[in-house]
Amino acid sequence: MNTSIIDNEKKERDRYANNVSSMLNTFMQSQFEATIQRFENAKLSEQSPLHGLMGVSFVNAPPPNTASQNISSISTSYYPEKMTEVRTPEQTAQAPVYGDADTQKIVQKASQEYGVPVALINAVIKQESNFNPKAQSHAGAQGLMQLMPSTAKAYGCHNSFDPEQNIMAGTKFLGDLLAQYKGDVTLSLAGYNAGPGNVAKYGNTVPPFRETQDYVVKVGDYYKANLTAMEKSGQRFSQMEDSPPKTLSRG
Repeated sequence: MNTSIIDNEKKERDRYANNVSSMLNTFMQSQFEATIQRFENAKLSEQSPLHGLMGVSFVNAPPPNTASQNISSISTSYYPEKMTEVRTPEQTAQAPVYGDADTQKIVQKASQEYGVPVALINAVIKQESNFNPKAQSHAGAQGLMQLMPSTAKAYGCHNSFDPEQNIMAGTKFLGDLLAQYKGDVTLSLAGYNAGPGNVAKYGNTVPPFRETQDYVVKVGDYYKANLTAMEKSGQRFSQMEDSPPKTLSRG
């Protein structure tokens, strides 16, 4: 293939990834300031397993003709100003937003241990497995938070189908991503779905994979629905302000 064509495709792919990341960040980061503030001054522990996963990719890059599609072809659901038009509260608040009581006990424990909001953990579980502890993807991800084998091993999860092991490991991984990206919810979710290696590959932007872009938006919707439900029930967004998460150190 002509070198100039390859260069043009790369430029278009990079532009696409940057534009998508910018749009998602504009919408999501404005919604979740509490999470940003909680993690923006955090430092990733030197002992974090995430250091060993920074080159890992969970999703293979699509062919150039897929990755370099024109930005105008993206669904209107990616445009912040049109989010309310394509996702009504009724569409967003899909049940179950939370799992059963036993699952929620573990979620609360993981939240207190690693500082990740309960609402966000539940949003990830909802999207990943719909609260099915026996869920398994075609790619090999397992359990409630759909841990890839490499992630499960790195975070000390020996049985991904065990709810407590899965949620504790998945939450610790998500918390480390939030620390790595200074509270950037969008990049953290992109790293959770596509792997931190793919986020790094595309210059710390959301990778140009439709699966990952859909994932970020859907989890964001569930997160908002969870926060709304908690506000209506009188719960605080976070009940762990007095004790910083154990895996993080404050800068």
